Amino acid sequence: IKYNIEGDPAQPPIPVPPDNENNPDFFTHSHISTKAQFILTFSNVYLGKRIIAAMRWVNLTDPANNSGWSDLFSTMIA
Repeated sequence: IKYNIEGDPAQPPIPVPPDNENNPDFFTHSHISTKAQFILTFSNVYLGKRIIAAMRWVNLTDPANNSGWSDLFSTMIA
């Protein structure tokens, strides 16, 4: 998963990309999980902030089988 947090105090403001753009270079944070289900944990500084993200499946044994990036999605950090 690659993501940005709106209003992230640790970085300068980053514009939200257009809905039709899911360029992974736009995102400044990333998380790798070896399981399909995982939980991202944030400090209380981020409560109420919006996370904008895109995900993809990565095949560690054969990168030719990596998926493309998902559509963008967003949710509030609670």
